[in-house]
Amino acid sequence: MRTEAIAFLLLLGGCASLPSEEYIWQTAHAVDIAQTIDIANGGHCQEQGLGTRQMIGQNPGIAGAIGWGVATAGLHAYITHELEVRDAPRWIRWVWQITTVSLTINTVVSNRRLSEDC
Repeated sequence: MRTEAIAFLLLLGGCASLPSEEYIWQTAHAVDIAQTIDIANGGHCQEQGLGTRQMIGQNPGIAGAIGWGVATAGLHAYITHELEVRDAPRWIRWVWQITTVSLTINTVVSNRRLSEDC
């Protein structure tokens, strides 16, 4: 699974046409996934993310967390790309980026608090 993650990141790096906001989300998302792996390795906490828990389970393994991370990173980049190439109104693109960046940064902060409690 690690090989797939590295390959995906290399492919994403070639997507120079993506807006800089996408790289902000991708970075925050990578931190989220790294935190999920660290928390999962501790074994005392359970996944609490809305939707994530149903997809990777309460106690995700490293492979599950990486798989989820790669899949959602690819989906986010795809949606961003489609909004750009289909020339969606700028306000829709901004709502997409601001909403997803804000939610992901909130998740990173929540993960930090959770890791301190575990």
